[in-house]
Amino acid sequence: MKLNFAPNINFKSIIDEYHYENYQNSEHKMIYCTTRLFRDDMEWGDFVNFLSDFYKNEQNVNTIDLSCSDGSEVYSLVMLFNNLPDGQKFYPIKAYDLNSELIFQANKGRVFLGTDDIIACKKLGIDFDDNFEKIQSSLGEFELYRVSPKIHSNIEFQPCEATRVLGKMKSKTDNTVLLFRNTLPYLTKENREKCYSLIDEKLGENSIVVLGGHDKYVLGSEAEDELSKRGFKKHPELKWVYVRS
Repeated sequence: MKLNFAPNINFKSIIDEYHYENYQNSEHKMIYCTTRLFRDDMEWGDFVNFLSDFYKNEQNVNTIDLSCSDGSEVYSLVMLFNNLPDGQKFYPIKAYDLNSELIFQANKGRVFLGTDDIIACKKLGIDFDDNFEKIQSSLGEFELYRVSPKIHSNIEFQPCEATRVLGKMKSKTDNTVLLFRNTLPYLTKENREKCYSLIDEKLGENSIVVLGGHDKYVLGSEAEDELSKRGFKKHPELKWVYVRS
């Protein structure tokens, strides 16, 4: 689990009371995240191959991550997209997070990674050292790395909260991949409902929403039910993937 500094952020109206209390009581206002490269609650290789096939007749795909944390998730995507002959159609990936300090570090191309990240790359046949350069040794189990330009140049990082990002999107935007993984449980019920409504309003045909294992673990079937009644069908084989065709 990584620790991330979160100075002077007004979380109170956005996250639920339990998580806000933990944030308030934590020393130095630290927030905790379990992000990593190729987080193991989904099959990343299969997912990217599905995207390539699903959008094979499209010239451009809108790829958005509403809760990118330190960038590990979008770095994972880019490493796989870079191996596709048509991977450029998914760029630039627009990556957002509420924590402006994380986004500042991501814009600098810096990320803390550990042994699990190296192993995850190896399992997918990805050369870790070709994509990340160590610039500082040992912060506990993590070390500071510089992200390769061939990854970083394909991502646009901005600090912003999910409902604001969705609110600024054009209505019924077709061919959109929206990653909103493992974040809904931290939001108030009011903000979750707002997110579901905005996803319905803003995403058009041939669009995909991707959730995560923590969403299911904490919220049960809530997110899946809300997406289903808005016309997103659960993919029969890929975990946490919902398709509006």
